[in-house]
Order: sequence, then structure tokens, then C-alpha cells
Amino acid sequence: MLIPEQLNKTYMTAYPNAADQALMFREMKTTGEQTWPDWCYLPVAAASAIVVDEIEKRGVDMAQAASDIGNLAAILAWMPTKSVYRFDPDLLKSLWDVTLDKDIPVDVLFNLPSWCCYIDLEGFAPADRMKLHGFFVYLESDANSGGREIRLTFARPGDDGSGIMTLPFHIDDQTKIGDMLQSTLDFSNPYLPNELKDLKNFQVDQADAAELYSSYFSLVLYLCSADRDIIQTSKVRKVKKSKNPKKKKRQLPVEYRVGSAIGGAIRRARGSSQGTGEGTKKSPHIRKAHYHTYWTGKGRKKPVVKFIAPVPVNIGDEPVVPIVRRVK
Repeated sequence: MLIPEQLNKTYMTAYPNAADQALMFREMKTTGEQTWPDWCYLPVAAASAIVVDEIEKRGVDMAQAASDIGNLAAILAWMPTKSVYRFDPDLLKSLWDVTLDKDIPVDVLFNLPSWCCYIDLEGFAPADRMKLHGFFVYLESDANSGGREIRLTFARPGDDGSGIMTLPFHIDDQTKIGDMLQSTLDFSNPYLPNELKDLKNFQVDQADAAELYSSYFSLVLYLCSADRDIIQTSKVRKVKKSKNPKKKKRQLPVEYRVGSAIGGAIRRARGSSQGTGEGTKKSPHIRKAHYHTYWTGKGRKKPVVKFIAPVPVNIGDEPVVPIVRRVK
């Protein structure tokens, strides 16, 4: 069973009415009793109400269940699509190592392909060293202030769900990703457990604090980019109907391969870079991958981000161009 599906099972067991209660809140949005933006599946305040309702029934101290609120919000937002994204290994490494442009507007983060995406990092050495399976990413609209957030929910070992932890990144007051990362770390860093302070195997220094989560947001940005290369790989599997009318049909995760074409282009570019330059001509090399922001629409006010893969320089006459398949 996939890690996000395991976590889904754990949380639905702990909060057996959560899925139905979430649909009830969604119905209230449809009728106009509650309002929030369409890009948010369910405000965290609703997840909080669900958690409080359950722990009151059990007589459990709220302090013990407080961390469940953000985690449950991630699970509930993931359930409608159950999308799992696996990156081509070469694209993954390239994205992980990108020096993130801190001036990228945060509005591009509202182009996620689904309400909540699970990014699978199993088998990726840097994540394995951190004992990180992957993470959920979803958007939040504060029920009281209307403030916007993007949340990362990290999945780490723990059969009882204890390895899952959510960190919010406030984006209501900032316009640039660099500002968002820095302000979040300024607030949260003193309270992080040591293992999260060591996410990149070094103690956080405030001078470099904004770099801590840049690798994660580089992956998120690719899912939000204009020319994202995403292909559904999991087969559509039929689920047998239960003879018990009260038993609901279980939705299965949908798996996506990210960057198959562009990963191949990166490998070809790397292979083409072998050799030496001639005369005063610059020696063959690969220009680093990076993100580029374009402004589109009326008055060029809408930001669009594109990932520029490693580019071969002075390597023959034939360019290495990736084939991109667009997914809406």
C-alpha cells in the first residue's frame, strides 16, 4: 500500500466520520452557507472542528490531538483525487539542486494540478537520508482572516501516523517566494524539533534560513509550471461493488510520472557534454537548470513560471530539446 494511502487509512480510522463531515462542509459551500475560494478544498478550521468533535467523544486532551488538525486537512484535501507524483530521477535531482529565484511571485503556487498533491520521494538519496517518504502540498484559506497559506505535510516513518507533520507557509502578506520562506522560518525555526532543523544535514543559520525548504518548493513549482511534463501511469482499476449497501466503494490512488521526456533530455545533454572545446571557444558544458518567470494576460499582470532544463552549450549543432506533454 502506498504511503499516502496508509496515512489515509490511519486517519480515517482515528476520525471515522471525517470524510462525511468534510462533504457536509463542502455542501455548505455549495449552498452559500459557508464561503471560501475554490482553490482550497476545505479550510483547516473545518478540519479543526472535525478533530474537536471526535476527541470530545473520546474524552482525549486536545493537546494530544492538536497536530492532527493540519495533517487531517491534508488527508481530506488529498482524498478527492488521491494523486501521487513521482519525478524522473534526473529531473528530480536537477530540481532539487536548483538555486531558487527568490523573486518568483507566490501567485504561481495557485496552479497546483489538484487540491492536494502527494510528491513521492522514496528511493531519492537526500530524502532517504532524512527518513522522508514524501510530502503533501495543499492550499489553505483562513476561515477568519481569509489569509492564504500553502502547507507542506511531511510523511516520515511511523505506523501510527506519528511521522506526519504539517508546516504552514503564509502567503497573504508576501508577494515573492523568498519573502514567504524567510518569514516562515523566522517564525517557526525556534520551535522546530532538531530532526527538522537538520533537513539538509546542517543546523539552520538565519543567514541561509530561506534555503531550508527551497528544494521542496522547487518540486512544487514544477507541478505549477506552464510546461509541466506529467503523464498518468496507473491503470484505471475497477473496484468491485460491495454486497453491503452501506459499504462505500474505495477510490484508488492515481499515480503520475513527472518529467519522463525532460529527464531523457537531461540525460542526453549530459552525454553530449563529454568532450573539449576548440580554440578560444568556450568548452562544452551544461548550463544550470533554473526557473524563469513570464508575465502574461492583460497588462502583463499574471505570472507564469517555466522550468528551464539544463542546456548544453557548445555541444555540436543539434539542440537537445525535451518533448513536453501538457496536463490540465
